[in-house]
Amino acid sequence: MWIYLWLLLDWCGFHAEPPHPEIPAVVEEYFAEETSRALGVFWCESLHKPRAVSHTNDFGIAQVNSDYWATIYKDIWHLKFEIEPNIRMAYEIWEWGEYKFGDGWLLWTCGRY
Repeated sequence: MWIYLWLLLDWCGFHAEPPHPEIPAVVEEYFAEETSRALGVFWCESLHKPRAVSHTNDFGIAQVNSDYWATIYKDIWHLKFEIEPNIRMAYEIWEWGEYKFGDGWLLWTCGRY
């Protein structure tokens, strides 16, 4: 399904292959039935750029915020720009949001309706 998203976004077909084709598989490994939504949220947040940094101290594909999460993930925070650790942190944050608020995507600006 992710390739259709890319083809739609790249309607001219110049860059039909995503720049980091491993991202969907890693996201699916963690998010399972939430994969489509996760890919959409992460695209909105970072354009799936592993080295993305926002002006509000959010890092990586999933834009994990350092002000809130760097101390919790201090053992792996130095890996924040690597795809798998960033997605793993995002998944754990999402799970916490699911438990706390009933919707883990509320913790991402692009995840709110």
